[in-house]
Amino acid sequence: MLRRAGLRPTAGLSLDQRKLPLVKRVALLGSLVGVVSGCCLGLVNLLLIDTERSSTLKSGALDGSFDEFGFEVHADNTARPDATTLTVRGPDIDGVLASMTAALASAGCRVVEMHARSSSLDERRVEDTFVVQSLGRQVDDDALEEVSARVLAATKDPLQ
Repeated sequence: MLRRAGLRPTAGLSLDQRKLPLVKRVALLGSLVGVVSGCCLGLVNLLLIDTERSSTLKSGALDGSFDEFGFEVHADNTARPDATTLTVRGPDIDGVLASMTAALASAGCRVVEMHARSSSLDERRVEDTFVVQSLGRQVDDDALEEVSARVLAATKDPLQ
């Protein structure tokens, strides 16, 4: 069928010639070159991926709004090579810091550093920065969204 379509050119070798070790090595080398070039062609799309974007994630309130009463979580794996930085901005509510810390612990994260500060423009808003590790290293890029969602959910129901 391929010959009729003209897709498989014949080399014109006899059966004895096809059995020669040199012909078999050339066929193997041709197959190897074909597989390697096919893999390289398939990996070209990796050159187009923005790695900075995949390791930085911003999450807003669960409903997607960033109003004055909402929280914003920014997860970043580029700030430190050994840990993930989570920055949470939102209103100053009693119990929310404890709630976020508990959410990080339940997500399997260990808090290495924590910085809390009030906004200089509006004292009712805070910015809490957590430097966390999971199993002694950064939180995997694939798990950033889940950890951010847990922290964001914790802001909705602060511990009292």
